[in-house]
Amino acid sequence: MLIIPKSIDVKDTLKDAGLSLNQSGDGIVVITKNKKFFGIVTDGDLRRGLLNGLPLESRVDKITNKKCITSVLGIEKQEAKKVLLENQIKHLPLINADGVCETIFVEDDLNESKEFNGISVLLMAGGFGKRLMPLTKDVPKPMLPIDGVPLMEKIIKDLKKSGLKKIFISVFYKKEVIKNYFEDGERFGVDIEYIEENEPLGTAGCLYYLKEKKFNNLLVLNADIYTDVNYKILIEDHLTSNAKATMCAVIHQYKFPFGVINKLSSGGISIHEKPTISKIANAGVYMINKKVFSKMKYGPKDMTDLICSVVPVNIFTLFENWTDIGVLSSYQSVQSQKD
Repeated sequence: MLIIPKSIDVKDTLKDAGLSLNQSGDGIVVITKNKKFFGIVTDGDLRRGLLNGLPLESRVDKITNKKCITSVLGIEKQEAKKVLLENQIKHLPLINADGVCETIFVEDDLNESKEFNGISVLLMAGGFGKRLMPLTKDVPKPMLPIDGVPLMEKIIKDLKKSGLKKIFISVFYKKEVIKNYFEDGERFGVDIEYIEENEPLGTAGCLYYLKEKKFNNLLVLNADIYTDVNYKILIEDHLTSNAKATMCAVIHQYKFPFGVINKLSSGGISIHEKPTISKIANAGVYMINKKVFSKMKYGPKDMTDLICSVVPVNIFTLFENWTDIGVLSSYQSVQSQKD
């Protein structure tokens, strides 16, 4: 199939590339120079660039694939498919006589939602939400409204849209509120099964109850995360990585309040005034092969401890919107964006 590509200039930033990728959903953005084709940036190119420490303000030419395979506008469909297959690529930019990329030939199913056989979802929704009191006095944190509907309803609808319909929900605090609202999930087009903890088991302890369930890989989400993550791309990245677990990461930047001193080999010093520090942080979204927890014993366990015990681990860097609504300021920020 043919798509009309989003394009940005070579002088634009990684952040601009992320916005274009989010808007198109095609997994590719064309990079131009003097309005002519210069190269491409794929979803994977951007995530790898962020993982390697490039800030979002970096010029996009730092991650541009300038040697990508292209073809001429008007190529026959069967020939285009042959090029994709022989080169094991998903996108084929088609260039006109003026050096402009008018369309891109892509795999037929690239934008189609599909069922992910052997994959289930776990939403962790049992926390007390103490930092959001008094908002969570009568309502569990995942049921707080975003744009008029509970956050967890948005998450479940996004999962269904991505072809993920088997959902486990771990509940503890105010569990009846969640169970009465979602019931068995039929109203939302999904199949929901509840894991009811008799005591707090940490962020991974409930996996003990899933050992006998039938699936191969599990998508695990903190149910208080507001994000536009592309679950389809995340799952495909995990499966092709052959890792036992995938951890999603977000780029967190903060401005160091003092000048940083560096000792020089000459014996002198240099001072970097108030640098911006960039780190990758845990996003609370994971893909886990069932073998990772198939021998777990009952008891409290945290997800971070479980992931750190696994080798190898794949890291999937998010450039999509991401907010942990677990603190009042973050929740209010998301609310204000929706007003």
